[in-house]
Amino acid sequence: MRPGAPRQIDVSRAKKHLTQTPRAAALPRAEAAPDAPGKGGAKGKAPAHAKKGRRRAGKIALCVLAALLAVALALFAAGYWYLSQIFSTSGEGAGGELTNEETFTPPQLAESQINFVVLGLDYLEDAVERDRGSMLTDMILYCQYDSEAKTLKMLQIPRDVFVERPQETAQTGKINALYSFGASDTNKVQNLTDVLYDMFKLPVDYYVTIEMEALVEFTNTFGGGGGLEVYVPKTLEYDGSRLEQGWQVLRGEDLEFFLRCRKGPGMASGDYDRLENQKYFYSALFRYVRTMSVTEMAKIMPVCVKYVNTNMPMNTCIALGLEFLSGGVPDENIVIGRLPVYGMQVYYTDSALEDKPLITNVPAQETADFLNRYFRPADAPVAAEELNIPTFGDPAEWGGVSMGTMSHMAADGTVEEGAGAVEAQSESGLSAAPVAAESAAAPSGVQSVSGAA
Repeated sequence: MRPGAPRQIDVSRAKKHLTQTPRAAALPRAEAAPDAPGKGGAKGKAPAHAKKGRRRAGKIALCVLAALLAVALALFAAGYWYLSQIFSTSGEGAGGELTNEETFTPPQLAESQINFVVLGLDYLEDAVERDRGSMLTDMILYCQYDSEAKTLKMLQIPRDVFVERPQETAQTGKINALYSFGASDTNKVQNLTDVLYDMFKLPVDYYVTIEMEALVEFTNTFGGGGGLEVYVPKTLEYDGSRLEQGWQVLRGEDLEFFLRCRKGPGMASGDYDRLENQKYFYSALFRYVRTMSVTEMAKIMPVCVKYVNTNMPMNTCIALGLEFLSGGVPDENIVIGRLPVYGMQVYYTDSALEDKPLITNVPAQETADFLNRYFRPADAPVAAEELNIPTFGDPAEWGGVSMGTMSHMAADGTVEEGAGAVEAQSESGLSAAPVAAESAAAPSGVQSVSGAA
């Protein structure tokens, strides 16, 4: 266990019921049978052929038991091998190690809290050849699990958030480029988590990366190959693809379109509307995972090995999984929010790129209020002045602030506005409004989020 890392969750209680079986009641002794005449039937001893029969039966039972044990061990070994391909036992995954102890969960919170990021990796859109060395984190989901409060809080961080650092973002200035183009070629996730801590004071202990290409293969295993039932909150139509509003069973390309779509009718807010749609996917996924059969779990394992990677120790992940699958975290305690941002994107004209990228500025005060309200202890707020949030361009062109939103998962796989039970647990008394503010018309040189590339 690395120095300063949070204490791993104890799974002994989760498996206690597997190791403690009730003692069987003592069976009454059979009364001795009267002596019976027979070949070799000495008084008080069983006949020789009876002894041979018992020995033969005993050997058969031992052989069957050995065979069953061998099968069980083989299944266990196969399962362990699969899991070991995904979950690190050395603290290092394909994204490298997290070694900066300053960015770990503070010791006073680590007893009950684990903070991790889930990163969706995607290839450059205009790349001639796909290069794993230049993948972008187009999905950034910050997660905070609290074992005492029984809560799972998630925070969506838009991919175009401005971080400056042109040399570490391939001149884009965007947070989604840090993974591949940051200071370290080996500890890629650290490139991102260092900035998350510097800008937002959000600690990170572990990470999970998943390639977005995995969606097709994942959903082909859901529901016996039928797909995942998702509620589509609005009709989506773009570039020949269309999804009707309402409950839809999505798989493969249809699900990929639902998660990626940010243009077309009803998508005036572009990337922000896409993040709202993704909340319904997360809710549907949580509902499905909680009801998965053993067969479905076995089918999904090879896909996980191929596309998913993490530095989270196996026992920690198993403990989290057991807590989640057992209903230890109620639906109303699973919440997801989006970071506050300014409503208008601006061109990063200081970039050395010929085509200037569009970036999203983040408001410091509103962000501090939002994070203090939902992601920090009430007695340990962080002031806006302590957040190192860079901005670019003329403030008059940034538009109004789109406030951070908070929703909670519903048991039926939909999303309900507000933080539900988690809201009641908040004692900070801050008044960050959860409703997005209307943005002003885009001035010259500025583009609304619907134009995000």
